Amino acid sequence: MCLAASHLFGTLDAANFANGQSTLDVENEALVWSAEVPAGTQNPAQFRLLGAILEFDVAGATALTIRSVASLTNGSWGAFADGVAPASSNFGSGAIHVRGYWRHANLSLDLPGEFDANPLNPPPAFTEYDFCEEGGPEATYFSGSNSLTGDELANKGAYGVNRRYTGVCTNTNTNTAGKLYLGIRARGTGDAYFGAGQVLLPTPLTTRRWPPIRSTLNPRAYHLTVDHTNGYFSVSPNETSLNYSVQMATGAGAGTPANLIVAREPIWAAPAEDPT
Repeated sequence: MCLAASHLFGTLDAANFANGQSTLDVENEALVWSAEVPAGTQNPAQFRLLGAILEFDVAGATALTIRSVASLTNGSWGAFADGVAPASSNFGSGAIHVRGYWRHANLSLDLPGEFDANPLNPPPAFTEYDFCEEGGPEATYFSGSNSLTGDELANKGAYGVNRRYTGVCTNTNTNTAGKLYLGIRARGTGDAYFGAGQVLLPTPLTTRRWPPIRSTLNPRAYHLTVDHTNGYFSVSPNETSLNYSVQMATGAGAGTPANLIVAREPIWAAPAEDPT
């Protein structure tokens, strides 16, 4: 959740190259960046998450090998001849760990169709859009075949990716204004979804981190437009093209069984809880 928020909202601490250079010479093995975890206990509440975003130029060749190393000794970073953990290893659990290289870390998608906020329309009063679903557009962009190597494990959950979803809201009622609510709701898998996000359109709202939601536990849904007046956006009569947009990122380790909800009535399952 914190990592998703940091790369989505650009709040990672600045990272400096170990050698003070921003050009890497691939002819020589070199330490690029390092950080030390402060001494502490084994209390999970005090664990530290280390990471960095580094931008650099490559000199001397067209290929570059990069690896990350965890060591109990400061400065002991080994050699490239050392063995690496297999891709199927996740601290002994046997779960598949996504590791790979893709050309982009930002993805903008247009939602299909238009949502009519006419308050007199028959039920249902909402539309749900699956995201990061098997066979969905995110999975296509971040498939193994689309990776830079062409054979990486698919990044179906779009981990590490800043995603933006944009849709169009209308109101076919000629006399009465409609309402536009936006939210996130867990799908019926029982797995947890968490991450970070923000409503960008029609008006930017508060940035949010989303604690885990599950279809089997409360809270099952988050009301994203809670910060706006009365908790929704007003849609004028005869509106033909009101754009709405939500940006989000999936937390590392989270499943992605969640939907973006677009509604004309508040449909949040009781108790209605909001992200903080």
